[in-house]
Order: sequence, then C-alpha cells, then structure tokens
Amino acid sequence: INPSRCWLDKRRWRRRNMSTSTNWFWPICGTSRKTYPTMSISLPNYGFDSPDFVQSDTFAEFQKEYDIVLKRRYERWKRVINQGDLVRGHQLKRFCRKGIPSEFRSHVWMNLSGADKEMKENPNVYKSASGLQPAKEFNTTILADLPRTFPENVNFSAAAGLQNKRHSLQRVLQAFAITFPKIGYCQGLNYVAATILLVLDGPAEEIEEKTFWLLHALTHNIVPAYYISGMVDVQVDCLVFEELLRQKVPSVYKVLKEANVDCIVLATKWFICLFADVVPMETVLRIFDCLFYEGDKILFRACIALVKLHLDTIVKCHLFPDVVLTFRNICKDKQTLYCHEFLQAMFKLSGSLPRSRIQRLREKCRVKVMQTMDELNQREAEYRTQLELQRQKQNQVDHPEPDITPAEDNMIGEQQEEEAESEEIGTGDLSKTTCNSNGELAPAPSLVRSTVGLAVR
Repeated sequence: INPSRCWLDKRRWRRRNMSTSTNWFWPICGTSRKTYPTMSISLPNYGFDSPDFVQSDTFAEFQKEYDIVLKRRYERWKRVINQGDLVRGHQLKRFCRKGIPSEFRSHVWMNLSGADKEMKENPNVYKSASGLQPAKEFNTTILADLPRTFPENVNFSAAAGLQNKRHSLQRVLQAFAITFPKIGYCQGLNYVAATILLVLDGPAEEIEEKTFWLLHALTHNIVPAYYISGMVDVQVDCLVFEELLRQKVPSVYKVLKEANVDCIVLATKWFICLFADVVPMETVLRIFDCLFYEGDKILFRACIALVKLHLDTIVKCHLFPDVVLTFRNICKDKQTLYCHEFLQAMFKLSGSLPRSRIQRLREKCRVKVMQTMDELNQREAEYRTQLELQRQKQNQVDHPEPDITPAEDNMIGEQQEEEAESEEIGTGDLSKTTCNSNGELAPAPSLVRSTVGLAVR
C-alpha cells in the first residue's frame, strides 16, 4: 500500500464530505449543529435596479461571469470556515481579496473587525440608546439625510412597507451619535451604515445592533478620524492620495496641477463614504471585504486603481470642469462594474504600498493641512474685522451725531467751571445746588450739563 496514496484518498474524502455535509457550519458558531446558508442562485441586487451606466446585455454578461466566480468562492469559503475560528494569515488575506460570498459576509465582517467581541462585551449599549434622540445639531442633519440615502433603493423607500430600512438607519445613526458624542454624526456615515444594513442578515433588531458595532469598528479602529469635526484626517488622506499620484501616475498629477484641481475636491467623498455610493454596489462590498481585514490603506489602492484604469480618459482633460466631471464618471462604468477584475487591478496597478510609507506621507501632509487651516482662520478673522469696521462706518453714516453749536459748547464749559468751584468750596449740599443771580436756588451744574447733553443729542 502506498502511504502517500492513502493520505491523498483521505484528503479527498474529507473535502468531499465537508462540501456535502449540512453540519459544517456549527464549529464556528459555538452552538449546536445547524445547517449552513444556502448559496444564492445569482448575484443579489440588494434592492438596486440594474445599472443605467452600462447596456443591459453588458450587465447580463457580467452577472453570468461573476456567478461562476461566486460559486467557486462559496465552495472554498465553506472549507475555510469549517476549520473553526478565522485565523489571520496569508490564506485568509488572499480569500478576503478574492471576495467573501454574500452568505458569509455578516459573520466574517463581524469577526474580522472585532465588532462581534465588542457587541458581546457591551450587550446593552445599543438597546439603551436605540430610539433616543441625540443633540439637536446631530438629529437635524440625520433626519435631513435619511431621504437622501439610496433613494433609488427599494429597501429605503415607502414601497418596502414594514421592511423599510430607513427607520433602522435612523435608529442606528441616532444611537451612534448618542453613544459616541465626540463623533456624533457626519455626512458619509449614512451611506456606510446603509450599505452594512443591506448586507447583514437576521432579525431587524439584530441587524441594527451589528450595524452599530461595525460602524464603531470602522470609525474607531479601522479608518482615521475622518468623522471628527473639521475632518482634518480626510483632508490629510486626500493630500496623501495626491502625493501618491505624483509618485505613481505623474501624467495625471500634471493634469490636475495644470487645471488647478485639488484632490480634496475630487476624492473627499471617496474617503468619507468609503466608496459607498461612489462605485457599483458589489464593488463597494469587495472593497469592504479587504477593508475589514487590511485596514485603511485599501482605500488608497482603490483610488490609484480608479485613476490608472481610466488613465487615457483623464489625460485628455485640460479644464477644471472637465477634470471634475471625468473623475465623477469614471466611478461607475464597465471597468468598475466588473468587481473581480477591479479588485485584481487594485493590487497590481498600485504596486508596493507599505503602511510605513503611508504613515510618513500622512505626517508630511498633516503639516500642510494645519498650516492651510491656520492661514484660513487668520484670513477669516481679518475678514470679520473688516466687516465690523465697515458696519460701524455705515452706522455712523446712517445715524450721524448732531454738531454742538458754539453757544452750547460755551454753556457746557461754564457749567463745568462752576461745578469745579463748588467742589472746592465743599460746604454742605452746595455741590448739589447753587444760586442764580437773583439769589434763587438753581439746579446743580452737573444736572444742567446732563440736561444740555441730552438736548444736544
């Protein structure tokens, strides 16, 4: 008997039984045996209509090709999860880059991000904050942003009825603003939270709580302080992206400089929304798959891939409006629709991108951002001072003080002299009263002066 042959047969038997068993999912759940999620027949649309930026036959072709990829990834992820707890390493990193099937995303995201652990250690945090209203400044913005969040998605429209996720989104954002007042609410969080709500499965309350903790993991542990007041870190990363363009795609950097376009104008939404509502939905989820494992540098890889895939189009632009419009259009086209190919381009076209390099660029760019903010604050202070001076001058023109006649001026002077003499005498109440030429009591000089002054005015 060939020992290697026996080992190979056992390995094949184990794989065959793992792929057909209905109990493979139980070890990772830590509970009794249960059946694993059934694979979707095709790519879920998450409530979105077919995209209008490509032809219908192009989208159908994409679905057909990507369904084959999904089926292959589903079978391989089954084997990974069946091994038990997810262990960080080369294999798991590679699997996240190749995409997490929709059936497993909820569990894998919670596990990789640490949100699952936080939720278990703080079981009543979301429940105690759910349904309450945060500070007025946050609540007003949240309520205003709700109807703007994925309005074309059936799950966030009135047509969804009781399944409308807009109410869930409101509760999650309000609870987040109450629990983490340093962040509160910032535009962009609505798209991130809404994307997560569409992906997670389970009862509504459970989905909301998981979304709450995934949002916490993203804002506190994975991406920089994008959502703090002032959004300094967003500006810093936009400048880091600009510096990476100078180093890796100099032709595009030249176009931006000649057109006087700042990357803060082009890429702020990319960073603050983490590409949600920027690129097609499945591409967003593939970026999230990597983001939860590898962290924020994935965002720079996505930015560089977007630019390099559309290099020929961008270099043809010369004017500011053309550049801005082109950067908006390249986010949703055939190149970004084919998410599997786009993710491959993210890691090939961006080249080496160590975290130490990004950190050095951030330190350099932060100095520039702070200097710019100081200059802007100084200019704003000078502008406010000029406005106040202009207001005072205009007020003097509109309400001029009347001129004092010579006679009135002499009268005021005489009264002042008399008051000084009375103070020198200092007898009884003479400081308050005096006599006129007829020997009668007259009002005190100070009262006369006050009366004259009022009359003049």
